[in-house]
Amino acid sequence: MDITKTKAICVYPNNRNQKSISIVGGVGSIGYYERNFQLLLRWGNILDEAETKASELYTLLKDTTSTISSLKICILVQDNEPMFLGTDSNGVYEYSIDVKMYYENK
Repeated sequence: MDITKTKAICVYPNNRNQKSISIVGGVGSIGYYERNFQLLLRWGNILDEAETKASELYTLLKDTTSTISSLKICILVQDNEPMFLGTDSNGVYEYSIDVKMYYENK
């Protein structure tokens, strides 16, 4: 992450609460996979703008279903709202959103 940027959305893998899936019949029988991500939103030095952008991103992702390359994808946010992290050493406001994504295995 480039900390000189005052506005950015960063994606990090997050293994929090990720459970391994055991399927009778082996890996070929799995109908979906799951991935956990943490989104870090860095959004300027004005708290109201950062809070608004975090809420917009949260609403955009909340309970989203879509199709990408003919694969069904479902995104579930893991918390009730974006988590306020405070500011970095440059005064840039930061929020975190934990996301779980399910996608088809074809």
